[in-house]
Amino acid sequence: IAGFYHRERAQLIDGTVARARAIVAAADRDIEATQLALRILSTSTLLRERDLAAFHRRAAGLVEQLGADSIVLLDTDGTLLLSTRRPYGAPLAR
Repeated sequence: IAGFYHRERAQLIDGTVARARAIVAAADRDIEATQLALRILSTSTLLRERDLAAFHRRAAGLVEQLGADSIVLLDTDGTLLLSTRRPYGAPLAR
């Protein structure tokens, strides 16, 4: 009985570890995909052209694709320029 218990316990532990590794790998892939999408968004010509309304629309679309909560854009001094949580042009929290 003791041998059976130890084998079953070892199999349970191995299975749990394998599932945990699969979950971590999936989370890592999601994080990497989100980082890549945000890097690509950050190179948008809309930012260079300061077309923040169009950038907001693009960012809002990306939020939906990623299943994210929101995307915010800050100026170099930390000023909040836009948030996809708010319609473009709506007052933003300071």
